[in-house]
Amino acid sequence: MLTRKTIGFLGSGNLAEALIKGLLASSKINPGQIIASDRINERLIHLAESYEVKVLSKNFETARNADIIFLTVKPGDVEGVLREIAPEIEAGKLLISTAAGITTSRILEVLKEAGLRIFCR
Repeated sequence: MLTRKTIGFLGSGNLAEALIKGLLASSKINPGQIIASDRINERLIHLAESYEVKVLSKNFETARNADIIFLTVKPGDVEGVLREIAPEIEAGKLLISTAAGITTSRILEVLKEAGLRIFCR
């Protein structure tokens, strides 16, 4: 199921690193399937050197190139990141948030405010 999917991490802190490490340890994902972005270059360098994943400095680039997107930024950064990536979210992409205290309703609201057309069934 995951063998053909690209997984992107918006925010490359400790949680993202733990998820990346676990995915790679599962042997279901290879490093070439993972993209990470962060505003801190040192984190990107660490992930690239430690796990051989692709790193980008812009969240929208990660969102554009990923099938599955993990939102692993701090709760205070969620809304800004969602506004940045909204144009890149299209049908078939899966967005998973790990942000504490940010409800799914709020995520949908921010994406709609940013111009994303969302249809829920």
